[in-house]
Amino acid sequence: MRALDQYQQRGLREPIRVYPGFRFHLLLWGGGGFLLTGAVLMMDSGTGIEPLVGLFGLVFFGFACTVMLIAALRAHRRGVFELSEAGLYMAHLGIVLPWEDIGPAYIQAVRVKGFQLDDVCFVVRHASRHIARVGSVGRLLFKVAKAVSHSRKGGAIEWGLRAGLALTEAGLGTHRQMGSILERMRQAVLAEPDSLVFNVPMALRFGVPAEDLLAILNAEVLRRSGEVIPSHPAA
Repeated sequence: MRALDQYQQRGLREPIRVYPGFRFHLLLWGGGGFLLTGAVLMMDSGTGIEPLVGLFGLVFFGFACTVMLIAALRAHRRGVFELSEAGLYMAHLGIVLPWEDIGPAYIQAVRVKGFQLDDVCFVVRHASRHIARVGSVGRLLFKVAKAVSHSRKGGAIEWGLRAGLALTEAGLGTHRQMGSILERMRQAVLAEPDSLVFNVPMALRFGVPAEDLLAILNAEVLRRSGEVIPSHPAA
């Protein structure tokens, strides 16, 4: 049964869970292994700027694989992603974010040479109280998300992200979209200095379409707040 169908029939009386399947493990062990091997080869035999790019790739993709591995190891009981009456659980963070601290969700489209990736993002309020509840990796993710969400337009964080993507994306062009992505994040947290924008990593929601997850998140936020929440805020 689709997650949205389950929600429409039962609400969250029965939690909606996503467990790591074939695509998750293919991405972790196949895709992650390929990228890390490429980064090591660039460090070992590259010329010019290539060893530096390889080092950046090793750190970036190594951390991404570590986060996915943590999620997989925690997935035995609740899956890698869960929506319940208590809130939203993502295994790489290891905590439940209560609904009262979750704000509107939106889809951030990222266009990559002929196709589009839809990333589901949502606002987390009172971030400081949750940072104290997570482990070291979770604290780092919270702090990075907060810094990026409140970054200055045209500032060091924006330029650093653009430069890092330009070095590692192999000509896909996603770095050119970074300005509009960050601006949307700034707008989402503008009035709340202790808030940030998180995304639901695509690897954690394999099998759940972005539009379905968006509808569920905003329906729950709306049900608890009584506010009108647009599904697609202006970019």
